[in-house]
Amino acid sequence: MSFSDILGQEQALKILHNDLERHQLAHAYLFLGPEDIGKKYTAISFAKAVNCSQKQADFCDECLSCRKIDKAIHPDISLVRPQGNYIRIDQLRELQNRIAFKPLEAKSKVVIMDEAEKLTPEAAGALLKTLEEPPSNTIIILVSHKPFSLPATIISRCRLMKFNSLKPANIAKILIEKVSFNPEQARLVASLSLGRIGRALTLDLSRILALRDEALRVFDLERGNRIKYILSKLKEWEKDRNEAEEWLNGLLIVGRDLMVLVSGLPSVFLINSDLEKRLSSIANKLTLEMTISLLENIRKTQQLLPQNVNTQLAMNNLLNDILEMIDLGRKNEDL
Repeated sequence: MSFSDILGQEQALKILHNDLERHQLAHAYLFLGPEDIGKKYTAISFAKAVNCSQKQADFCDECLSCRKIDKAIHPDISLVRPQGNYIRIDQLRELQNRIAFKPLEAKSKVVIMDEAEKLTPEAAGALLKTLEEPPSNTIIILVSHKPFSLPATIISRCRLMKFNSLKPANIAKILIEKVSFNPEQARLVASLSLGRIGRALTLDLSRILALRDEALRVFDLERGNRIKYILSKLKEWEKDRNEAEEWLNGLLIVGRDLMVLVSGLPSVFLINSDLEKRLSSIANKLTLEMTISLLENIRKTQQLLPQNVNTQLAMNNLLNDILEMIDLGRKNEDL
């Protein structure tokens, strides 16, 4: 492995590589970007490159230092994660004690703080003090998908590294080469992962396929059967909010594809490319305004459910809107 094997983050990797080549490493970096796109993986790879004994400005994955970092047993490389919902002050105090001394084996100590936005105010204050008086031979890497939840004083003391969602082609390549997916599976999972390699690697494909088929039933069934189906789902969702949230995820990717088709965009933009014919049949009955309204209502409902609203009521309102949209679409088709 090397930096060249990390796909889709060329700009960030170029900057990191240049810092290594010039021996001008920052005391602190902030890796920011959407969830599950490889920020933490790149941070670990950067820690290897800083300390690799075989390569300059890169990592080999074979030397003792690289292998220890891979196994999370390197004495000079620290990974700080939230304890429950927060990174707490006692974790920062322990970290400050660890980085106060010279490295035991490494050229530079490296601290990787995952989900840094979960620092408590007290822990953030302790981190700020460390960043204001950085210990020598120590690099601190903050990893966050909500970087602006961090105090501005912390952000201003870090070198910002922007990471982007991956292209489906890059995700498919990783799945084929690293996980032995067949090309058709890889393309579908890459599309469903929405640019997030971490999601692609943990995606339960059979579950996702079941969810989107469930969502499509709302559009496929005749009105009487649709109402029966909806009533049965509402009873399920009253008992299990997670089921409602998962169903919404399935509906969202269906709704997004319907908007692509109604907009007249090429089918290459479809997430569910294997369902193009079925989705086109539904999209032919809809307008762009309808699909935009559908996506807005799905997003609104997704935001409401975690706020302890009545699950049945929120989902019922959404489904009533969908029924009205479908009926209006069929009337327009008959005109």
